[in-house]
Amino acid sequence: AGYLDVVGVGTAESNYNFSKEQFKKALEIKHPYRFDSVIEFTQAAIKASIAEKMNAETRTADFKLAEQEMKNLIFYQPRQTYYQYLLGRLYSEWGRYDVTYFNLAEIAFHEAEKLSPARQQIFFGLGQMYLFAKQYDRAEEMFRHIVELEPRVGEAHWYLGLTLEQFAKNKEALSEFDLAYQYG
Repeated sequence: AGYLDVVGVGTAESNYNFSKEQFKKALEIKHPYRFDSVIEFTQAAIKASIAEKMNAETRTADFKLAEQEMKNLIFYQPRQTYYQYLLGRLYSEWGRYDVTYFNLAEIAFHEAEKLSPARQQIFFGLGQMYLFAKQYDRAEEMFRHIVELEPRVGEAHWYLGLTLEQFAKNKEALSEFDLAYQYG
C-alpha cells in the first residue's frame, strides 16, 4: 500500500472516491514520501479517468490539482525524467476531454525525452497521445520506433496494430497483433 492508502485516501481505480481536500490533508502531513504521494495521486487520477470512474467536475478538479503538484515536483527536481513523463500522461488523458491538452502532453514528453533520449516509456506515451489525438501517422512513427528499440515488447506491437488499422493496413495490423500475442 502506498502512503495515501495508509492515511485513508483510497487510490484504487475501483474505489476512486477521495476528494481534493483529503489529498491536500495527506500532503500536509510531514513525511519523507510526499513526492510518492503526488505520484500515486496522479497515477490514480489517470487510471480513474481511463476507467471512467469520475464525472467531468471531479476529473477537472483532480487533474488541475495533479497538474499543479506535478509541476511543483518538476520545479524541485527538474532532472527527474519520470515526473515529466507522468505530466505528459496526465495531459494526454486530459486531451481525450479537451484537445488543447495534447499540445501540453507533447511538450512534457519531449522534455522527458531530453532527459532520457532512449527511454521507451516516453515514446510509448507519445505514441498513445498521438493515437488519442488521431494523429495516426505520428503514432505509427512512435510505435515503430519502440519496436526498433525493443522488438519483444508486445504492447508496442499491439498499439502499432491499432494504428495500422486506422490506415486500413489490415494485413500488417494482424501481423502486429500476432507479434503482440507472441511477446505477451
